[in-house]
Amino acid sequence: MMRAVLFARVSSGKQAGEERFSIPTQLREMREFCGREGLIVVDELVAPGRSASVSRLELIPELLAAVVAVECGQARVLVYHDSTRLSRNNLLANEILNRIERAGGTLRNVQGSTDYHTPEGHAFFQMENTFSTLQGEKIGEHARKGKRGQFLGGIQVGGFPWPYQRNDSSRSAPPRVDPAEASVLRQIFEDFAIGRGCREIARELAARGVRPPGRTGYWIPQTVDGFRTNRYYLGEIAHHGQWREGNHEALISEQLFAAAAARGKRASRSSAWAPMLLQGIAKCAEGHRLYPFRPNKGKNFPGVFYEYYRDPSKDFNRPCSVGRQHWPVAEPDTAVRAVIRSLALDEPWLRYIESEARKPLADDASDERRKLQSKRKRAVRAWIEQNLPEDEYREIIRGIDARLSMLPAAQVTILPSLDRLLSFQQLWADASATFRNDVCRTLFSRVQLNEDESVTVEPWPEFEDLFCLRRSYVSESQPERG
Repeated sequence: MMRAVLFARVSSGKQAGEERFSIPTQLREMREFCGREGLIVVDELVAPGRSASVSRLELIPELLAAVVAVECGQARVLVYHDSTRLSRNNLLANEILNRIERAGGTLRNVQGSTDYHTPEGHAFFQMENTFSTLQGEKIGEHARKGKRGQFLGGIQVGGFPWPYQRNDSSRSAPPRVDPAEASVLRQIFEDFAIGRGCREIARELAARGVRPPGRTGYWIPQTVDGFRTNRYYLGEIAHHGQWREGNHEALISEQLFAAAAARGKRASRSSAWAPMLLQGIAKCAEGHRLYPFRPNKGKNFPGVFYEYYRDPSKDFNRPCSVGRQHWPVAEPDTAVRAVIRSLALDEPWLRYIESEARKPLADDASDERRKLQSKRKRAVRAWIEQNLPEDEYREIIRGIDARLSMLPAAQVTILPSLDRLLSFQQLWADASATFRNDVCRTLFSRVQLNEDESVTVEPWPEFEDLFCLRRSYVSESQPERG
């Protein structure tokens, strides 16, 4: 019996909500399909809120993990519910099919019995995905038409800015406003008009316990700063840069709005900075994203700047147990560059990987890997069905993933991953800062900067086996380095 990995997807977070049934229905029908076809399910991968209109597989990590599972030999079949759940982009669909076929695997669509791995099947696969792409484009076209009509009727398109809230009586009815929060908004504009800063206002609102906008649960200075340029508070609505009169109540007068906006004007600073090496993937131990920070060295050093990765939790009035806010870029950047060089320039390592790539995976490692994948699948299923608390689920998954990372790597995907890494390294020396940042984003899903100056890298699934084998090689050949 062949092993199969299941892939389910919905396009938005709302479709993946607790009261929606798309993902459970997809998984149930795929399990029934595998039972009829005699397939053993080794893993279930769910992508909640992922668009399939993208052209790069890396942008859907769960689908990439399913493809890598086939390439690694953990499964032979990738099962999906229908063509719209797999892809709405021809480039993406072709990449999936090509990688599955190179690994000797197969694609199975629950809604049909077509063999996609024949010349006729290739043509049918292309037709299915062309229609899926066309269907997505037509849905988008009708949605845009409806939103345009909504805008012309004076109805807000999308969510409402704070403190407005959707009127439950009718979708086209004007939004309702809490009088107390409307008073707070007017006070914010009055504070702007007398010259108070957005950071000071945000901290005062947080101290007063005023309900914050959005889902963060915190008052963020950037959000407060955006209030004074939002003409929605004047009774207008916007759509694609156009403004017109809306059907809602104006909370701010023209004079107060102009006074707040005038006090907020300041000279713009050039944003033509080259990206830092880990920009976009650097995070602290709590998972908060770290942002580039370049303060001036002072009047005696005009045009010279320090460079840090900075945790903005304090600015966002967000609690964070990590004791530091700034990480100088030199040490983490040097550590990550050393990791990339060690994988691409160490000659003994390159000879070792060529020999290891030809060795079959040990049976005991394969058995343990299957058991861990089965345990992971049961945990995912229990979490989806709300039979497992979130904290316990994450602890179980972390333990399973940690054990999986210590098993011998399945060698099937190591050479292609290494070839891709070598192609990056050939261009690295003369590359721009933007290219190097793109390389890091391609290799790593996140780079964690720890308080003790150490760095923890988490590679994307495509490169996990390569990193696992590197860890085994270092432990065997250089035991003093661990």
